[in-house]
Amino acid sequence: MLKLFSFIIGLCAFITCEAAQKANIYHQKIANSDIYIISLQEKDMNKDILLPQNEKEKQLIQEAKVQPNQHNVVLIKNPQFIALVDSGFPHTQDILKASLASLGVSYKDINYLIISHAHGDHIGGILNKRGENNFPNATLLIDEKEFAYWQKQDNQRTKDSLNLFTKKAFFNHKKAILSNTLEILAVPAYGHTPGHNFILMRPSDKKAQQDMAQSLVFWADMLHIYDIQSQNPQISAVYDVNPTLAAQVRAKFLKQFKSEKIPVVGAHTPFTKPVVLE
Repeated sequence: MLKLFSFIIGLCAFITCEAAQKANIYHQKIANSDIYIISLQEKDMNKDILLPQNEKEKQLIQEAKVQPNQHNVVLIKNPQFIALVDSGFPHTQDILKASLASLGVSYKDINYLIISHAHGDHIGGILNKRGENNFPNATLLIDEKEFAYWQKQDNQRTKDSLNLFTKKAFFNHKKAILSNTLEILAVPAYGHTPGHNFILMRPSDKKAQQDMAQSLVFWADMLHIYDIQSQNPQISAVYDVNPTLAAQVRAKFLKQFKSEKIPVVGAHTPFTKPVVLE
């Protein structure tokens, strides 16, 4: 019986390890926190999701070669809390769970679930197959405009996911949403959805903040096809609720990120390791 039990435990560990290996995980240290960017899946991109405004843009899109996207979420392990930024699709829950386990974290260990916005590929990890909350001990952190917007929509799964949390707080854009030696800030970047936010992670020490290499921006869904939109921010995608505003936000922040040389990564980028834009 003992040998059988050991075999079962070993088999479970092997399965968890195998699932974790499918996820591409990048680690970096900011202040005293461990930041893990986890790719839950790789996906070939359909350029038809883009919205060209003229024949020149149509041709540009048609001729462009695009890399597969990594669908990224972010885990933050701080000595005082564990936070997860976004939760992926419903169908990537097993990869998320295994990836967290490979980092010594279970769903129940998550203290804060930070949602950049409430599209299904960002909140899809909340509800399990029984309709229960995978993160029973977490406080939901979200933009108030985003929360209100989805309460008025017909998507019942989204409403159920957001309303499951007994603990909830809205972003305060005037200060860090979480802070000790690490600051986590929500940066409004409306347009993709009415309450879409970037998540900025940086040291709380002002001197350390001057070294941009010590910070990280998770820009969520600022763009979907990096190879095209990073060079042509005026081109929006069908997923943008307000394509005009999304394009303005994209142009503004791409310019800022290039100027400040701050490492960036998104939910839909062909990389998991952050890059500095040129």
